[in-house]
Amino acid sequence: ANTNTRGADRNELVRKHLVAVASIASESSSSAVNARRKTIEGEGAYELGERRQAVEILEAIAATESVGSEDGARALDRLGEIYIALQDPESVERVTTKLVRRFSDDRRSARRAIDRWVSWIAQSPQVDPMADLERLARAYFDLPMIAARAAFAKAELLAAHGSTQAAIDAWRLIADGFPNDRTLASNALLSVGNAAARLGQAPLSIASFERVIAQFADDVSLRRQAQSGITGIALTTAR
Repeated sequence: ANTNTRGADRNELVRKHLVAVASIASESSSSAVNARRKTIEGEGAYELGERRQAVEILEAIAATESVGSEDGARALDRLGEIYIALQDPESVERVTTKLVRRFSDDRRSARRAIDRWVSWIAQSPQVDPMADLERLARAYFDLPMIAARAAFAKAELLAAHGSTQAAIDAWRLIADGFPNDRTLASNALLSVGNAAARLGQAPLSIASFERVIAQFADDVSLRRQAQSGITGIALTTAR
């Protein structure tokens, strides 16, 4: 009963918020204000469980060529979330790639949408995760944000399934192929270092850690992790 009451209270707050937004927007003739109102209406419909209405509103916003980056990216990002909930992989791919191509300047929204999509594929029983992630990495090589994240997710799956050497090879390709993506490149190099150490491949492990120190010299945390890895190998070798 308490759960139902909280849900009803939350829905009432959402409805009041939508009324307030509509009231404020009605006093303005600005297209930007109207776009923001429609975006909030779409998000509100989704919060209220009205998925079909939410999709119609947000798709209309995303299809408007003149819509600003903030609202356009926001609409496409939320559509990706909705289509995942609806288990619609084709639509997820369509709206996510559209977000990345059209609103590449909004890197935060693009990363969030891609990470959500890739994570869903990696865990989805609807597809063969390895094959689908490989497809994304190849099909979207012109969109490094997608290709790199798909490749990294595949490497993580390989490692999780015990294919450590294959994962190491995949991480090395990521580090070499996407050096401008600092987060993924550094994670790939650290993953190589740690996995190679577990396999007794000390030279490769040390080389990978040293590359982190050289390539990301401005990041204290990364340098510390890499130095710790090198120290661990030295201690193991000394025993």
